Amino acid sequence: MKIKSALLLTLLVLAIGLSGCGQIVATPEAPTATPTPTGPTMGDRLINNPGGFSFLSIPDYTLQADGAAVMLLAPEADVNEGPAIVLMGAVDETLTGLTAAEELPMFVEGTPFELGEIKTITLNGLDGATVELTGSAESGGLVGRAAVLVPAPNRAFLMMGVAPAERWDELATYFEAILGSVVFFDPTAGTTP
Repeated sequence: MKIKSALLLTLLVLAIGLSGCGQIVATPEAPTATPTPTGPTMGDRLINNPGGFSFLSIPDYTLQADGAAVMLLAPEADVNEGPAIVLMGAVDETLTGLTAAEELPMFVEGTPFELGEIKTITLNGLDGATVELTGSAESGGLVGRAAVLVPAPNRAFLMMGVAPAERWDELATYFEAILGSVVFFDPTAGTTP
């Protein structure tokens, strides 16, 4: 149980540490011409100004936002186990020149997961990478997936979903739908555009 708490704490610390300064903003936005991915029924399009991204939310999930990071927690989920999805934008000059496949292990380093094979993807014309996550014995059977997209040379977008193995299929569908719905813009500390 301590490892599960440590995992979510690590994700939260990672999210806060890379979030930078700025007002917390995750506000419903009026529908736009952005294509809606196929798959499960999704909620409102939310925007995160400090992170420079918007995404379709999951109905009935609890939303927590802090700077450039957002966490979605399933109803009746255990905060120590999930199901949960974390989305985070980062701006850092040290990312310049790195591919998503090179950035992904850096972001997942230090979590109690073994990484599967990193797969490169292109999503909406952006360089990306995904990897399956398998929890160590101490993590009590948690599994997940992580993805990184590179919206600009000095920017990265990290998304990580984690759940008990028996609930992963439920979360995996939402993970893919959210990833397919992400739209990027220049990060700002101000209010919702």
